[in-house]
Amino acid sequence: EPLITALNNPNDLTRERAADTLGFRKEARAVSALIPLLKDRNESVRYTTARALGNIGDPIAVEPLIEYLTDNPKSHGGTCNYAAVQALGKFNDARAVMPLFSQMGNGCGYEIPKAIGSAGVEPMIEIVTSGSPGDRAHAVWVLGFIADECALDTLISVLGDKESGVAFNAVNAIVSRIGKSAVEPLRQAFENPDLQVQIKINIIYVLARIPDERAGEALIELVQNSEHPMGVRHILVETLIEAKKNRLSQNNDYLITALLAAMDDQDVNLRNSVIRALGDEQREDVFAIMFEAMSAPATSAEASIVVGRRKDLRALPYLLEALKSDPFGGSREAQVLSLLGDSAVEGLISVLIDKNKEFPLRELGRQRDEREFPRCGNDEPRPNLDPRVHAAYALGEIGDHRARIPLTKALKDEAEWLREAAAAALNKLGK
Repeated sequence: EPLITALNNPNDLTRERAADTLGFRKEARAVSALIPLLKDRNESVRYTTARALGNIGDPIAVEPLIEYLTDNPKSHGGTCNYAAVQALGKFNDARAVMPLFSQMGNGCGYEIPKAIGSAGVEPMIEIVTSGSPGDRAHAVWVLGFIADECALDTLISVLGDKESGVAFNAVNAIVSRIGKSAVEPLRQAFENPDLQVQIKINIIYVLARIPDERAGEALIELVQNSEHPMGVRHILVETLIEAKKNRLSQNNDYLITALLAAMDDQDVNLRNSVIRALGDEQREDVFAIMFEAMSAPATSAEASIVVGRRKDLRALPYLLEALKSDPFGGSREAQVLSLLGDSAVEGLISVLIDKNKEFPLRELGRQRDEREFPRCGNDEPRPNLDPRVHAAYALGEIGDHRARIPLTKALKDEAEWLREAAAAALNKLGK
């Protein structure tokens, strides 16, 4: 009773301390006496009273607290009335959902979704479905924090949303808040033939980032499903490659296994993309696949580069063949051959002295194209398309004196670009 009486004391500090003590004691008898103090002349008294009413937890205080929050969205010179938000959060009352949601953007951070709680699932779903762009992004964020599985279908449905922040918040919500329980619904959603492409892409990103073995297994199953149309399979594999490239995955071993499963795909370009993506992996099963791919004409060049970077001499004949047949000139193959050192010298010399008339014609064609279609802005020039040039540079890098005589002879070649490459290589040999 003395504490309740003190709530009417003219001294601000006395009223504040009385409200604080009553809240600490959770005195339900004090609720009706505390509510008027939400309109007290003193800001600290109002703030402390709100916290006290939240601690006591009598639902009769919800409406007055909502009014207090609406009238005082900011407190103590800050950006958020934490006392009102946190107090309303103690009730998980549907009446408070929209007033709390209206405070999004006031600097309250995670306090708003925490306060909205499970009472806000249905209202947030409705906002995601038909709200304004900004409200939709906020509602998705709130749903993610609430982490109610009832909202999962809604979150999945907006993974392809084009409005700013909506899809991004949905991805983060599923990954960080809902997690492993989302795996099966995500997998099933991906199989929907009518689902937007962007949603499928983000489903893969989400599965790659969920730190649970079921998510990794789901990725493998999706890749192994031969019934997927070619376009869907491409989206799946290319998204996995992007996730690996950007180190987004929490299931790297599963992601690698999923990509290995894609090596059965009929599309050569897709298989070569997988080879490039797995080039730095040290797993034995990856290396075995690379050897197998190296002996297949369509994937030999990419696989031999991967194997050669490990300085494995079994890649040598494939690299030399790829150097001569690469439509882009063979600079990548030549760089790897230079890593093989002395073992590659004889093969590189054979390319350097090759009289294949197609080699200089490739470079002449490139030069003609550049004259007719000049490069724009900062576009990098295409590499020289004559493989003899790249063989010369590789021989210079290796520095073996067996290359001196053939390089010297190349100084008299009709092709100016080969003469320049031979001169640069001889300079490295110490001509």
